Amino acid sequence: MVSRILLRALLFLSFLHRLLSGVCVGRDGTHTGQYRPVRQVITRNYSGRLYSIRPLGTPSALRVTEDHPLLVSTRAVLKKGRLQKKPVRLEWKTPKELKKGDYVTFPIPKETRDIEFHEQDVTIGQPSTGRRLPRKLSLKTEPDLFRLIGYYLAEGYVVKRTLGFALGQDETDYINDVSKLLEKFFGCSPPRQSSERP
Repeated sequence: MVSRILLRALLFLSFLHRLLSGVCVGRDGTHTGQYRPVRQVITRNYSGRLYSIRPLGTPSALRVTEDHPLLVSTRAVLKKGRLQKKPVRLEWKTPKELKKGDYVTFPIPKETRDIEFHEQDVTIGQPSTGRRLPRKLSLKTEPDLFRLIGYYLAEGYVVKRTLGFALGQDETDYINDVSKLLEKFFGCSPPRQSSERP
């Protein structure tokens, strides 16, 4: 059951990445969440402003023209600028009409496919130089990867673009397993830090 949930999450990220990466003939995906081959891409000359929108949790930005309609779920502003917890309605907006707290909607995949690799373009920061380098991430979809994802869902965190795992000192088997998996998939041995709690 857990591996099916993780697989669905990975497939959703893959689908979302394909959706946001641009469409070309032969690729899969539609607005309904069904997989269908793209038969034709229609282009037109455009000389206006392009907006780059990066919704929280998406792997890449969505680039749209200034008049491109986006289906958005809005939240009302309450007292002192606070946002209502639940979205109130769906409406079409252009990029310049978007406001903080709006949710850009995306199709939910309605089918799954087995994939051997999950590939995604990522930007990697170099702490020593401060440079950000584009890289292609390619991960083999195997049980070890899903175990690492499970560790992250259970014990992982991100602080200032640094990913970590909060494991107890007595959980040496888990610590060693996470270290081994990070080395296997990302080629790095993470530093281990110990924090004493009063």
